[in-house]
Amino acid sequence: RVVCSAGTYVRVLAESVGERLGTGAHLAALRRTRAGTFRIDASVTLDALQQLVEAGATTKFLLTPDAALPLMPAVHLTDAEARAMRHGMALKIDDATATQRADGEHVRVCDAAGNLIAVGVYEAERELLRPRVVLSAE
Repeated sequence: RVVCSAGTYVRVLAESVGERLGTGAHLAALRRTRAGTFRIDASVTLDALQQLVEAGATTKFLLTPDAALPLMPAVHLTDAEARAMRHGMALKIDDATATQRADGEHVRVCDAAGNLIAVGVYEAERELLRPRVVLSAE
């Protein structure tokens, strides 16, 4: 079993282990059991997916974009701030957590209802949150 970050070539790792042991090595099988917070036990087989699609039950397997970013800190905006962010405007952030943010830190930007609308980048010197990727139009 190997727990590794993205970009690790497990097949090359197996070859390196064999080399260090002075013998050949290869993988007979390779199976990813999770990627980040997504686990194989929460996945859907292709047959089950087909049945869900045919039944019109796509909400049973579709995840929100926010689900891909659970470890990224979030900022919640007022309706007016969210409107400005959706139009690509940088915002002055003066919430209590702003002083704890690192320059260049990426944050999830949510509207007042908690919906992910963008991914922003914090600019520490000017205490600004700039939209990096806007996901939601008005």
